[in-house]
Amino acid sequence: MILANTVEINGQSINKERFGFAATDDNYKTFTGDVLFTSQKAKKGWSQSIEEKFNDAKVLGGIVYWKSNGAIPFADMILDFVQIDAISMDVAEATITARQKDDENFWKEYGLPVEGDTSGTKTKNEAVRRAFERRDEVKARMQRIEIVKNPMDRR
Repeated sequence: MILANTVEINGQSINKERFGFAATDDNYKTFTGDVLFTSQKAKKGWSQSIEEKFNDAKVLGGIVYWKSNGAIPFADMILDFVQIDAISMDVAEATITARQKDDENFWKEYGLPVEGDTSGTKTKNEAVRRAFERRDEVKARMQRIEIVKNPMDRR
């Protein structure tokens, strides 16, 4: 599903890139600037297509995470995943909402002001440590699911 050049989602306006490798063809413009499909790459070894990048992601509980670090991708990548039909718009909205909440929690813990927050803050080192712990928990959940699904693949 090719999306409009600007998408309003969860209070954000996200625009397709005007520059970048995929920006030359209006039919294949992307939010990240990368080509959607591997078959559209001009050369082997060129940067990954969105299709290839989705292989590095996992949907867990209706939220998209990177397998490498348990982080939630930015909204531009999520919308490109919608464009290749890897995820639905519902999953995109849930993922972008989760990313916004995760970012807000991080900044609250880090000690930067968050609109409407009157709570005390943690130390900056504590905030960073807790953010990485949350990501590590996601990575552990992904690994447990992979072990259950593919016990022979984990040799």
